[in-house]
Amino acid sequence: MSFVQHFRMKRTTFQHILALIGNKIGVKKRCLSERAQLQLALSLDNQIKITNRTALSSIKGVTQALLTLAPSIISWPSGEDFDNVRKGFNELGLPGAIGILGSTHIRTLQSIRKGEEYIFKESFSNVILQAVCDHNLKFTHCYLREGGLGQNATVLQKSELWKFMNKDSEAKFPDDTYIIGDKTYPCLLQLITPYEAIGNLSAEERQFNNLLSLKGNGIANAFNLLQERFRCLKGILDLKNTTWARKYIIACCVLHNICIMLDDVMEIDGSLYWHNSSYEVEADTKNINGLLLTLGVQKRDEMCTKLFNNSCKQILNC
Repeated sequence: MSFVQHFRMKRTTFQHILALIGNKIGVKKRCLSERAQLQLALSLDNQIKITNRTALSSIKGVTQALLTLAPSIISWPSGEDFDNVRKGFNELGLPGAIGILGSTHIRTLQSIRKGEEYIFKESFSNVILQAVCDHNLKFTHCYLREGGLGQNATVLQKSELWKFMNKDSEAKFPDDTYIIGDKTYPCLLQLITPYEAIGNLSAEERQFNNLLSLKGNGIANAFNLLQERFRCLKGILDLKNTTWARKYIIACCVLHNICIMLDDVMEIDGSLYWHNSSYEVEADTKNINGLLLTLGVQKRDEMCTKLFNNSCKQILNC
């Protein structure tokens, strides 16, 4: 088995990561080397149960080291990066967009009781990963919440992203920028979602929905890539307790971003199932200010009309 097949990243990427966190991992008495500890952490698979105390300690050490990189590796676009992200989405046909919002389920095993509301299928604990990705599938925001079949809108309102949209909107969403999401999210000034398919949609609205659906798949691709590279995330993550499982998930998101930044891409398994945390349930907006929803719908209508008019002009100019 080749290095890439075993660790699901290039050798040069591995060396880069080791250089970043090697001195943060450390080597305890009778413990593995920094290289061996990182290799062990990357080898964690959904078929492997970690029972060895040394192995578990090594994985926790690597996880903690990677978490120190999270603030700089998983960060909201700003400065030159903001301009590049905005340009990238403009080239995708979404002028003004700076991200795609979505969420996925990750099942974990835990040794402590958390209450029935946290149990998902077959008595597994369920963690919801909400994330925003850019046009390159790099995560710019990650938020974890324990829960069952929670509404995406509810999870959103409990995350830091909600604060970005309200109290920090001028700093995080300058120049009328926005992110896109599916129909399970509310339509807001900073979050544009598709039209509800109630009754007959106009040609403009259908075209707009098709565009958001096509480009919105980016977050699904990002989740699929994350879970294919770190396969323990698409099975059952067993790190003995939910706290460490949550830390490991964020550590995997850090590694995902580093791979993207180093242009270390891999094929996505087309059969991989993406767990949407809402199962296509319509957005729950009862706790959201009506004015915010009205302004969001108005902005969507303006974008829809502009997109349709631009498409007509392109056809006439052909």
